[in-house]
Amino acid sequence: MANDILKKFEKLRALAEAKAAKRQKESAEDLRHELTENAVTKSNRLARAYYRFDIVEKRIMEAMISKLDSRLANKEQMQDIRLEAKEYAEAFGVKRHKAYEEMAGAVHRLMRTVITIRESDDVKREYTLMAEAVYHKGEGHITATFNPKIARHLVNLREHFVSYQLKRGANFRSSYAWRLFEIMMSWKKSDKPIAGWFTISVDELKEMLGAPKNYRFKDLRVRAIDKAIEEIDRELNIKVWYEPIKRGRRIEMLRFNFMEDEQQRLDLEEQA
Repeated sequence: MANDILKKFEKLRALAEAKAAKRQKESAEDLRHELTENAVTKSNRLARAYYRFDIVEKRIMEAMISKLDSRLANKEQMQDIRLEAKEYAEAFGVKRHKAYEEMAGAVHRLMRTVITIRESDDVKREYTLMAEAVYHKGEGHITATFNPKIARHLVNLREHFVSYQLKRGANFRSSYAWRLFEIMMSWKKSDKPIAGWFTISVDELKEMLGAPKNYRFKDLRVRAIDKAIEEIDRELNIKVWYEPIKRGRRIEMLRFNFMEDEQQRLDLEEQA
């Protein structure tokens, strides 16, 4: 019985990976292919990394990751990834001239943001996301090369990874919402409906969300967590609730639960 279930699971995963690879190939070959149909795939550790990006930087990061084929071991695909202002504008609902301004402004920040990946209780490694980012003045695009040191978190992935279509995050207006969604997906236990749970320390969640270090728990809750939950509910029909866990008088941990409102999703699909 267990072997049958495992075989079915492996078959489903293989089909999902094949579909994701097909989308990546179509994106590269068909200029009419929408960027938001690409799959964003990364290791769970990268999904749970510590960094602080604004929404523009987050969009660019995920758009460029979506252009990779995570099943391939080829690291060369991480070089000179091109992002057009046109496809950025269409994917994220901004004017063309505004898209290029945002992309150009983000190039500098993308090169200087440090990402910390926790490998164990005792080991945290710090990386820059990009090895190179280039603003092509007057050409309507930017190019970037990912740091080869993070290749194992982006390509040749076989297990312990997150994968979702870029369109799932395209309507987010807050980087906190996108980060919380991604963190949740790294602890997902079910696909239909999307559901899962996890427990995390307040300090670790603050670092994962990229919230200011001086935030107290009330600040983190009001300005980051609760607003992110509202946006995830509104955009993705995923209900999120959490329970504070105290040690003495101090809230040290949070227990999160999340589940997709499947009926609402089906209703929207029928209307489409």
